[in-house]
Amino acid sequence: MHPDFPPDKFEAGTLNTPGYAGLSAGIRFILSVGLEKIIEYEQEMTKYLLEKLLEIDEIEVYAPGVNRVATISFNVKGATASDISHYLDTEWGIYTRPGLHCAPEAHKTIGTLPKGTVRFSLSYFNTKSEIDTAINALKSYLC
Repeated sequence: MHPDFPPDKFEAGTLNTPGYAGLSAGIRFILSVGLEKIIEYEQEMTKYLLEKLLEIDEIEVYAPGVNRVATISFNVKGATASDISHYLDTEWGIYTRPGLHCAPEAHKTIGTLPKGTVRFSLSYFNTKSEIDTAINALKSYLC
């Protein structure tokens, strides 16, 4: 229960106005583009990235099925997830997420516990050119 005496009754907290504005803008964007178009594009980019990753022998992709969300977990043989993620970040400006992704049981299931994986997360705003850059970055790590 909120206090009913001054000055406490006037200190309800600060509204998350930037959060409301961002949510509103995001909803307007989705409504203007169309959810189906966004999903279709993300699936196209995910399929493209998967195909490129699977061409590299030193990369192991986990759950490589096509019918999926736009995240891909992988490892590079002989390297840690953290090393790959750090290399992509510092040398190429590519941001990935290494580790267990708050899902140790999932990693136990796929056999990547305790080392985890590197995860690419794609969106409607990614391009094939960016994916090609990421693939070239991984290939350069392997050289």
